[in-house]
Amino acid sequence: MKLDIKTVLSEATSVLISRNGALIAGAYAVLTALGLGLSVAVEVPLSDHAALGAVEAPSTPAGDPPVVVTVVSQVLSTVFISLLTVPVGIIAVRIYVGGTRQTIPDHYLFHRIGRATVTGLGVSVVEVAALVAAFVGPLLLGFGIAVGADLPAVLALAILFGGVVLAVFLSVVVLLHFVFTMQEVAVQDRRLVGALKHSWATVSRDRLRVGALLIGLYAVVGVVGGSTSGLLLPTGAELSLLVIVGVVGAVLVNGVANAAWIAVVSRAYTNLRPKATDQMRPDGTTPDADELAHKTEPDTSPGG
Repeated sequence: MKLDIKTVLSEATSVLISRNGALIAGAYAVLTALGLGLSVAVEVPLSDHAALGAVEAPSTPAGDPPVVVTVVSQVLSTVFISLLTVPVGIIAVRIYVGGTRQTIPDHYLFHRIGRATVTGLGVSVVEVAALVAAFVGPLLLGFGIAVGADLPAVLALAILFGGVVLAVFLSVVVLLHFVFTMQEVAVQDRRLVGALKHSWATVSRDRLRVGALLIGLYAVVGVVGGSTSGLLLPTGAELSLLVIVGVVGAVLVNGVANAAWIAVVSRAYTNLRPKATDQMRPDGTTPDADELAHKTEPDTSPGG
């Protein structure tokens, strides 16, 4: 089955602008605000601790907190928010795959949510580890060969360049083929290995179109993230109405961007695996074998 990008974008937009889409965007906006607030709450006492000489930190421009303080506060806030983001993401995936616009069925909220959250966290850790290995491994290998061996300069540069190309290629492979892991966890109740394997298999149905869709998504999210990052973290800026409005606006934009990402990826998953909607029926029922056998034209519309 080939991915219909036009249909995917149309269906994702339809659910995104609904009541449920607004709720999901609002939930991600709240998570963004919590992460920002937690980062500040951790950063301020750490900065005071460093100012008293208890922590030796690299110097920074006037008004900025020490680098180590910023890093620690970001890591702590990211870990905490991740524990909340995963279950919200699982529920959002179920809503987008099921295509419900106005109501949220109970089984979207509670069906094995604990197990799915633990699996989702594990999948996220594995994906990050795989991405780091895919990118750093070829770079270290190329650098080791180029520097460790007695090679002409041109050949050494060629090996280094080859390592960079291989690192980028493997990173793209990981990002592309593991894009549907959360859908597999949320919809199909997959465990860690099963989610990774079936995500790879789903993407393999139409790698080119899935890749093209992801490139567009990453471009949009990159522009949005780049344009709002300064507003979310106005380092050294004095508190004012303009700063508050900027932060609030950036939080809302990030909430919509996160919701839109999940909507598009989830509808793409449904487009490639149309029977997945049967697992997310609003009434909580599942089709029997006879119904699945005679289902030739599955309803993949957001309201189906």
